[in-house]
Amino acid sequence: MDQDQGWVKIRDCKREDAEQIASFYNRFGYGTGPSGYPLKTDDILRLMDEREIVSYLLAEYEGSIIGTMLFSTLSGQKMPDSRAVWSGYFIIHPEFRNGGIPGRFFSESISRLTEKGYWYIDTEVDPTNRLAMALYKRVGMYKTSRSRLDYDGYIDLRCYLPYILQYVLNGYQSMLPEGMMENVGWKNLITSATRSSETDSVVEHGVEMVPYTIQYGEMGVTCWIDIRSQKVTRMESPQFRFNSYIVEGQTLTIGQSIRIRFEFENRQDSNILVQFQTHLGNQEVEYQNGQKIQLLGAGESIEWEETITLLGPLQGELKTSVRFGEVQFEFHSGVEVRSRVELSMPEQSLLLGESTTTYLRLQNFVPEPIRVQIQVKSSDDKRLQAILPEKDTWLIESEEIVDIPLWLQGARTGVGELVCEVTSEQNKCIHTSHFQIPVHSKDGVVRYRRNGRIILENPHISVQIDSDTGGVYVYDQVSRKQVVQEAWPDLGFPYTSGVKRMASRSLLCNDDSESTIVVKEIRDNGAILTRKISICSVRIVKIEDSTNSTESLKIHPWCMLQDAVIHIPFKEGIRKDTVIYEEFPFLIHDFEYARDLQLPSDPQAYSMSWSAFEDREVTVGMVWKGQVESLLYGLRWMPAIVFASGAGEKKSFPFMSKRKKLRNIRESYKASESRAIHYYVVARSGVEDIKQHWQRLVDRGNFSDFFTQPAAINLPSRHTSSAENGKVSVEERSEASKSLYLINNQTIQLKLVPEHQGAMTSVKFQGKELLFQLQGSERRGGRDSSSPRSGILLKPFKQPIDLENSVLLDDPPFLSFQGQPISVTEKGGMTWEGVRCSTEHFSLDYLLVPDVPLIRLDFHVANRSRALQESYFAIQSLWNGFQEKRRAKTIHYWNALGHQVLTENGIRRKVYGEPRMVLELGSDLFVACWMPSYQGQLAVYEIPKKGFQVSLIHPVKVGSGEKKRYSTYFAIGHSVEEVCNYFRMGG
Repeated sequence: MDQDQGWVKIRDCKREDAEQIASFYNRFGYGTGPSGYPLKTDDILRLMDEREIVSYLLAEYEGSIIGTMLFSTLSGQKMPDSRAVWSGYFIIHPEFRNGGIPGRFFSESISRLTEKGYWYIDTEVDPTNRLAMALYKRVGMYKTSRSRLDYDGYIDLRCYLPYILQYVLNGYQSMLPEGMMENVGWKNLITSATRSSETDSVVEHGVEMVPYTIQYGEMGVTCWIDIRSQKVTRMESPQFRFNSYIVEGQTLTIGQSIRIRFEFENRQDSNILVQFQTHLGNQEVEYQNGQKIQLLGAGESIEWEETITLLGPLQGELKTSVRFGEVQFEFHSGVEVRSRVELSMPEQSLLLGESTTTYLRLQNFVPEPIRVQIQVKSSDDKRLQAILPEKDTWLIESEEIVDIPLWLQGARTGVGELVCEVTSEQNKCIHTSHFQIPVHSKDGVVRYRRNGRIILENPHISVQIDSDTGGVYVYDQVSRKQVVQEAWPDLGFPYTSGVKRMASRSLLCNDDSESTIVVKEIRDNGAILTRKISICSVRIVKIEDSTNSTESLKIHPWCMLQDAVIHIPFKEGIRKDTVIYEEFPFLIHDFEYARDLQLPSDPQAYSMSWSAFEDREVTVGMVWKGQVESLLYGLRWMPAIVFASGAGEKKSFPFMSKRKKLRNIRESYKASESRAIHYYVVARSGVEDIKQHWQRLVDRGNFSDFFTQPAAINLPSRHTSSAENGKVSVEERSEASKSLYLINNQTIQLKLVPEHQGAMTSVKFQGKELLFQLQGSERRGGRDSSSPRSGILLKPFKQPIDLENSVLLDDPPFLSFQGQPISVTEKGGMTWEGVRCSTEHFSLDYLLVPDVPLIRLDFHVANRSRALQESYFAIQSLWNGFQEKRRAKTIHYWNALGHQVLTENGIRRKVYGEPRMVLELGSDLFVACWMPSYQGQLAVYEIPKKGFQVSLIHPVKVGSGEKKRYSTYFAIGHSVEEVCNYFRMGG
């Protein structure tokens, strides 16, 4: 389909356009080109082959491409939700960006997407790109609470316009004038071109919504999308207005009495007969105060409430159907009804004969205290012994969490089951939980199901497959780390699997084996893909893929170790290097089709069929066998591998009865020959262990070469400067209506603003300003930001940090601290002085000693609850001062290869290491930062045009009634060696 208006033609991309498209992307810095790897014609052709493309449009002016837009089922290794499609490759020539081309792209696309039944358009965007964010909002792409920064630093936006257009058209049916729906698109959307710093949604009556106002000729219609259900929950039009909601909100508890409120207005000039019908989940709501059929006069409004008691759990919707004449609409609101209490337990596994004390976590969701009893029963197979404390009842306050000790012992190998019942004072069971706990022999394997996953594990490794998506997850049981994640394989073009967000599939899983997992996918074309997973050694997972198809097979193994060194065996020798995300091995998500960017895709370039990723605690390697067509390294692919097409004969069962088909499928579980085999090796002895396993599993002694381990790096000795004769001064001031503190030890002067995240906003060393951030009205526009452009600040997290998402880049909830001077004397007599910044739950001390260029930050947390508190905190430092002359900074850090160096180069990158680093600020000034605890981790993010963001991350684990302190240090000097002298401080 072509659109030829205003001398600009919009049409479908064709294969003949590949050369010009590649040139267009390279010219305007899109894709891999800015990193020194321009896209080639073959790359664009592979994009057209490998990507499942819904629509690929280009804009053309006088025979030259001036813009493109792509809609597909994969973006950034994320598969779409049901009835959603990803948009991307939205590039427009700078001279045409202010015209109507963006709107014409979206109008044409929305028309096509509605015809194909898509409801939602998703896109990823850099949230720091304000021009792009404003443009996307103009076309209805909204940021809500479901929008999250992913690992690559992009945020998801969603457009509901295709769904709303279909919704309005279907609801009004023949009432709309003929032709009114033609060419309705983004230009009919009425919205603000600005975007808030938080979200574009509104919250009313506890319901988060996004409003859309669309002009249909002379008629304007406003629909509110409920974010939970992703459907229309409220509507206003010239004909009527309707709204319904649960007064108590969308998260409810069993036994709760709730009120459902209804509002309807007839906006027509005549009487109408309106029919209402409401369901909560599958249960119809009987109207007691309203009527199912009501006659309303012109301009008449009605409002009423229905009260019901919730009798069971629900993850569903409140749905109300409204009908008058030929008009019929359904309105939805997502609802969760949960138990009055929730009982959980940390994941456990035991060795035979081993005993441990864990806990049952009990949480009260009702608004008043509740007194309960708990009973624990083990399964009849007597694999487990379980004992609770001798206590009759537990009084739990509203919203309180209580940890109840539970003693366990493994009595027999296998999988034991605990049944835990919570009963009320009336001896009525109000909650039941079932927990599966494997009991291992020394090297034995057990198999069980938990939370939708089928699990094989021994005391050393655990391999899990999601029965819904086919995703594979491998864990090291010793370090408790996830080491590998793998998406379900692709069979032929297009490649649709995404490792970051996987989608549901129709899979069959065998249940007749205790030592293997066999999963089978039968495709519409009769192709059968079978995956067999087993633990074939103490620390080795074996995965065998077989198929009756002749098409190529692609696997998607992704290493989950962030602080990693990669080892790749080339013919010239083994290359060992730090994994720097988006730099080495180079690749960018959405451009996986580009070949031979930094590392070759030809398998003949490599000497051995293995690779390894190594961090401080564990090494995970992959070994593979089969006829390999391409090896695709980049980011943290291990690598992704394309196995060559097979010569098998397709077998399908199109005309068999269901019973015969199932019998043939069961037989085929046993009959298929593996097309590809790969192993995951979780090693404790380094990379040499991976190579030895490769020699045993694949090479069988045919290869030998020289292998060397990296040299050890010795830490410098502790600094011993005397600090007996100086002093530390603490001065409180008020600037820009904020209270602040100046701390001075004659060498370093710090400026703290407790009300602003408790941030350190200025550091002077020997009179030189190293870090400076203006506050409040001093800033342009006089607005505060929860994320300073420079400074050192605390970032607490209520739950473990998932570094696969860019939580470190998220704006934290704004925290305001109270400051007060403090003095801390150590056992050895050294006295630290400074300021304590406190909140209700934790505090952060900024401390100095006289005359020494050393800063200590102490994070204090106390647990006053009756439950174990597990969380994380990060000390973030951004050394990019206000109005400073920008210079490239260099970071020194340490990992499994020893001392490493990273210099800013203006591209988006991530690297991880041990919890210590040195930053070169220029002018012979250096800053060291470290945590003495081995549990800490360094995360360095380079953000284009903003420089390095450095975070030191540490887990927090505080038992009931405990207090703990976690220290972080900064040292300033004139060389790397000088500041490294402090590294043993706090050790």
